[in-house]
Amino acid sequence: MASTGAPHTKYLGVAVVGAITLAAGSMFVAGKDVKKKEGQQSVYRDSPRGETDARLSSAEVAQRIKVPKPGNDER
Repeated sequence: MASTGAPHTKYLGVAVVGAITLAAGSMFVAGKDVKKKEGQQSVYRDSPRGETDARLSSAEVAQRIKVPKPGNDER
């Protein structure tokens, strides 16, 4: 029995699978490149002083990295 789908659906399917494969491969390569350049750093790793940033609130993170609040022109 012959396929009843439109003839272009096979090519569309191949294009979609190819695009997904290309995107996944690009993300994998980018991840490897970042690890090579920055090492195995983790934002959740404990510091030498025994602190960790895993449990900081957004306000505490903003305070530590000194992000000005919106509407505050002091820089």
